[in-house]
Amino acid sequence: MKDREFFENLLNNFDKNRLIELIEQLRWKNMNLDAQILEWARENKKSDDKAIEINLLKEYWEVVYDIVDSANDYGGSSLSEDEEVFFKLSYSSFAHQIR
Repeated sequence: MKDREFFENLLNNFDKNRLIELIEQLRWKNMNLDAQILEWARENKKSDDKAIEINLLKEYWEVVYDIVDSANDYGGSSLSEDEEVFFKLSYSSFAHQIR
């Protein structure tokens, strides 16, 4: 918990531009960060719900496409990848209903 306090104090000293710069650098290192930020915003109601859902849907479809494309090249995918595709397609079907 002390680590969290340290980082909260550190980030509280950043202005908006420094926070944006930090997020951009983290995005290069973590390819799932965009989806994680959108999921966090959805859970915390930090923005327009429809915009969050549409962008999250785009993120999920990008992941699904990569997995399916790779599976097509190699004749299948792992069970964990199959489960991820199922989850993201299930979410996508749900998100489609909100339009």
